[in-house]
Amino acid sequence: SQEKNAHGSAYSPSIRISANDCSFRGMDILLTDLPQEKMYMNSLLNRCGLRTKPTMIINILAPWASVVFYLQLPPWVRDFDNLDNEEEDSKEVQMLKRFLNGNDAYRNRRFKVIPQIVEGPLPIRMLAQAKKNAIIKGTSLPLSWHKDSEFVDKQGNVQKAILEVDCDIAGSSKLVRTSASLLRRYMHLITADLAFMLAHADDDDDVQTMPPDEVKHSVCLGVARVEKIIPEMCAVMPPLSETESIHRASVCVGVGEC
Repeated sequence: SQEKNAHGSAYSPSIRISANDCSFRGMDILLTDLPQEKMYMNSLLNRCGLRTKPTMIINILAPWASVVFYLQLPPWVRDFDNLDNEEEDSKEVQMLKRFLNGNDAYRNRRFKVIPQIVEGPLPIRMLAQAKKNAIIKGTSLPLSWHKDSEFVDKQGNVQKAILEVDCDIAGSSKLVRTSASLLRRYMHLITADLAFMLAHADDDDDVQTMPPDEVKHSVCLGVARVEKIIPEMCAVMPPLSETESIHRASVCVGVGEC
């Protein structure tokens, strides 16, 4: 269960947002040779209830799949253009609001996914030891960010706010792609804990101007355990319909809305 995973995690962050504010919703591994960005626009996910809660999507575009994690955001995340600090905000809420309000460069320096291998074969343990830092961070891998505030659709349904980060491993260096292929090969033997963190980068050039609490502390948005997944049993990415393809193309060229 999520509660068991949270308590069994190897992480002890300085600050953790309470379970009432953020939590791990789940994950998908969708097999495909053409991993998709902007998963929040996928009609299947929306039919399955993606936008019934404010959600952060971490979409890892591997050469063989889209590996997607879903974190529930606090209920006050509605309009990304109006996230003002309140007097009663805790330190961790203030840090989260700064993250949500920040530009892409700001978020790149602060968002990290940190792995802890619990069980796995020797090649994977060697890989984990060689990469002691975060498995995903915007200062070393290309990240692209997408925000969509809460709105009411044409049917009168409230579509909750979405923040998505896409990490294009498939388009990264040969070393990164090789590591991703190794993970797929041994995934059925791997048990790993993942922590989704906000923390300043070690090489931040604006540490001197940052609030003291942000320098001293990290925020854990959620933890998850990934345990011995068999890739061949994962779902296949549903193809885009012609309507969805046209809509995405119109968004890309700036003549459509998300």
